[in-house]
Amino acid sequence: MRFQFRPVLTICMLIGLAVLVSLGNWQVQRLSWKRDLIAKVEARTSAEPIPFADAYKRWLDGEDMEYTPVQAKLIYDHAREAHVFGTSDGTIGWYIFAPTYFCDTQPDHVDAAAVLYVNRGFAPEAFKRSATRADSLTGPDVEGEYPVIIGLLRTPQKTPGYTKSLIPENNPAENEWHTRDPLAFAEAAELQALPVWIDSAGLENPADWPRGGTTRLQFNNRHLEYALTWFGLALTLLGVYVAFSLKREK
Repeated sequence: MRFQFRPVLTICMLIGLAVLVSLGNWQVQRLSWKRDLIAKVEARTSAEPIPFADAYKRWLDGEDMEYTPVQAKLIYDHAREAHVFGTSDGTIGWYIFAPTYFCDTQPDHVDAAAVLYVNRGFAPEAFKRSATRADSLTGPDVEGEYPVIIGLLRTPQKTPGYTKSLIPENNPAENEWHTRDPLAFAEAAELQALPVWIDSAGLENPADWPRGGTTRLQFNNRHLEYALTWFGLALTLLGVYVAFSLKREK
C-alpha cells in the first residue's frame, strides 16, 4: 500500500483537526478553572461569617467576594418581596427575595437610601405570597431586637450570550422574575437597591417556607470527559484520513 496525497482532503482534514484539538484544549483549561472554583467555594463557605458591610466594601474595592459568609442585622420589608421562578428538589416554585433595611447605622460606603435584598429561600407555588405564610414574616423579638441574617454574599453575574434567548422574559407587572437582579426588583418596587444580595441560610426563619440554605454549591465538572471526547474525535479524523489516503497497490 502507498500513501496518496490529496491536497483538498488534506486541507479539510487539517482544518477539522485544528478545530477539534482547540476544543479539547479549551475543555482542559475549563477543567482547571472548574477545579479552582470548587476548591475556592469549599474553602470560602466553611469560614465564619463576617459583617456584610466589610464584605461589601471589599467587593467595591475589586476583591472577589462571591459566596463569602456574611451576617447583618436587618429589617425585612415583606410587603415588597420579589418572586423568582425556580425549582428545588424537583418542585416548581419561587425564590423569595425580600428588601431589607439596616438596623444599625448605615455604613459610610452604603447608600443610605438603598435596600439590601435577601434571598430568603424557596417556596412552592401555594406559598408564593407572603399572606400565605404569616408564620415566616420575621419581626422584632419580645425585647425589640431584629434577627441577624446569616448567609452567603452573592454578586452580579453576567449571563452568557448563548443562554439569554433561553431565559423567559421577566414580568414586573405580576412580580414574576426569571433573573436574579436586585436593581430590577427595586426599580419595579420604586426602591433603590445595592447590586449585591444575600442568600440566607434560613436560620432566622422558624417556618417551613420559604426554605433557606438553597444556594447551589455543587458544580457540574465533566470537562475532562468533554476534552477526551474532542481529542478522541481528532484522532478518529486523523485515522479516517490516513485510511482513505492509503491506496492498495496492484
